[in-house]
Amino acid sequence: MSDPVIRPARPDDAAALAVLGRQTFIDTFVTGFGIPYPVADLTAFLDASFNAKATAAKLAEPGAA
Repeated sequence: MSDPVIRPARPDDAAALAVLGRQTFIDTFVTGFGIPYPVADLTAFLDASFNAKATAAKLAEPGAA
């Protein structure tokens, strides 16, 4: 097994980062804090915010890290 490498995200990382971001949001706010989001609202937010296209756009923003 090789050592982990930390590097800036690249456009081809967008899909994996979207999956990670979606799950992190759920784990933090829904499961962790127990915020009772209505399912339809939560799904719409997650689908709009944590997809490869939205994540790629965020990665392309100047100064985004």
